[in-house]
Amino acid sequence: MENPFLSASFPPDFRAATPETAENAIIFALDNAKKNIAKIESLSEAEANFNSVVRALDNADKLLSQVWTLANHLESVVSSAEMRGILAKYESPVSEFYSSICTNEILWQKILVVKNSGESLNRDESKLLADTVFSFEQNGANLPPSGKERLKALDLRLAGLTRKFSENALDAQNAFELNILDESELDGLPDSAKSLARSLAAQKGKSGFLLTLDAPVLMPVLAYCKNENLRKTLWLEHSNLCFGGGFDNTELIRDILKTRLEKAELLGKKNFADFVLADRMAKNGKTALEFIESLHSKILKYFKRDIAEIEAFAKKSPIEPWNSAYYAELMRRENYDFSGEEFRPYITLEGAFKGAFLVADRLYGLRFEKAEAESWHKDVEFFNVFDKSGRRIASFYADFFPRKGKRAGAWMNLLIDGETKLGVIAGNFNAPSGGVPPLLNFDELSTLFHEFGHLIHFILMDSPERGLRNVAWDFVELPSQIMENWCAKKEILDTFARHYKSGEKLPDSIFEKFEKSKKFRGASFFMRQLSFAKIDLDLHINTKKYLGCNIEAEAKKTLESYSQKYSAPTRTILPHFTHVFGDPVGYAAGYYSYKWAEALDADAFTRFESGGILNPSIGAEFADKILKVGKSVPPEEAFKSFMGRDPDPDALIRHQIET
Repeated sequence: MENPFLSASFPPDFRAATPETAENAIIFALDNAKKNIAKIESLSEAEANFNSVVRALDNADKLLSQVWTLANHLESVVSSAEMRGILAKYESPVSEFYSSICTNEILWQKILVVKNSGESLNRDESKLLADTVFSFEQNGANLPPSGKERLKALDLRLAGLTRKFSENALDAQNAFELNILDESELDGLPDSAKSLARSLAAQKGKSGFLLTLDAPVLMPVLAYCKNENLRKTLWLEHSNLCFGGGFDNTELIRDILKTRLEKAELLGKKNFADFVLADRMAKNGKTALEFIESLHSKILKYFKRDIAEIEAFAKKSPIEPWNSAYYAELMRRENYDFSGEEFRPYITLEGAFKGAFLVADRLYGLRFEKAEAESWHKDVEFFNVFDKSGRRIASFYADFFPRKGKRAGAWMNLLIDGETKLGVIAGNFNAPSGGVPPLLNFDELSTLFHEFGHLIHFILMDSPERGLRNVAWDFVELPSQIMENWCAKKEILDTFARHYKSGEKLPDSIFEKFEKSKKFRGASFFMRQLSFAKIDLDLHINTKKYLGCNIEAEAKKTLESYSQKYSAPTRTILPHFTHVFGDPVGYAAGYYSYKWAEALDADAFTRFESGGILNPSIGAEFADKILKVGKSVPPEEAFKSFMGRDPDPDALIRHQIET
């Protein structure tokens, strides 16, 4: 059978995807990439030009990148010891290959020849050349030989440390199960969550209900279950993930921070934040931190108001941490006669997709069709995407139900960046059960629209240069987060929100209550995101402060004014914060990007609100000026081109908090 990781067939046949085929593909693709580099190295000075050097380098790892992405993708959705072993085995040679590129003196000299040649280049070519020069300088091209060797070692160490962190986080979450036999212990839990827990138990041959730490189970228990002991049990288990025990990540955090700092200093930066942010909108850690701290100072009084209100409601100060979400839901019901679960019977997963598809069709002229394709699990669906001319421009998988061996959270990945792109949207929603289709509450609906926004961005990005089909990390969340605005509009909800039994449209009365409650505890949710961004930046700016002490204790000091005080000790998210520690770079020193991009999206959406949320001319302009340009246009210029002005930073606060 043809190797699915190397096959030209589209999409790949995942039935044939095994650890063995992955290993064979990695070996082949790595050798191919090395040969491509050697070909560039062998060029004479007269043969060195943009196409033979810069563009060839940009495409040298195309096959390797695809193979490595597909293998890691499978590990994230159907984890196995065998695939982990293969990835761990080849992490070193793959990491060494990538580390060696920017420290390759022969390549660097070829690039300098092109830079100084005066060759006539178009906009995209000029940008790719400039980015290539920057990347080489940023990643060690000017280091002495000993420095280059040390950089390779640090990159290899980071790859291993962060992979182990991510594996521990996944294994720790999967290790917890609680079998509930008495349904009365689940009093207050929504039927959808009960149905899921019953289904999870049945899948393992157990009676009753199986509770896990997956979000579709954990969050409803914390918010709705009347059994305080059960809320406390699950809260403690989740809070203590990767603190001690067989999946302890605390020392891995120290090792990762230490290695990142050494890498940054080796490359002439004061800290890892300055290294990471040099090519992003913020430019350095100081600017990013000032942005977060400015928002903190602006919303602190509203955050304190939220705390005072929930403590007054609970008639206790401080409250228990495992009761926070529960009291908040009781408050929401009392103040607005509304619960987020009221949306669930009206939002089927199929309907939510129809709503997202409609927005993309009206604004960008995209059409979506469900199709048949082999995948890694029977629950995964497949869709084709067509442009206005009827040409298929992309396809994507939708993998939305939790299972053992699948990582937590929601994400979108581009699996193949070719003439026809292949992506995946993944999440962990309630699976169909007992004849009830998968149903979403509003937060889950927003998550679906968010990841769909990422997908549309990468589908439409059309730079002819592969290396420009990306954007600065603090801009990449703009297309995803702005997409969430549409699913909160009645005009859009009316196109798909129908009761799964009766077909009744989402009642105006429910939407009106939702609309009034949208900013409920907005400052608390806002501050939670700021706390993640604050500790991420502080760890990567003031790293030495943390290395010589108890990191958890020091982090809690840093976050004191970002956190609510509870009646029992709480822990930070750090030991299972895979966004920041589960990848050599990932969101390290970049978690602020969510709020940075939210500020942009809150501002940019005002154009749609004033001109029509499904206005195709505004949609076309957003696509042309924001979605399609990739890195060919600096993000601040792209935003200003669309809005006609610089961003309004206070738009986000007005959008999310009742002031």
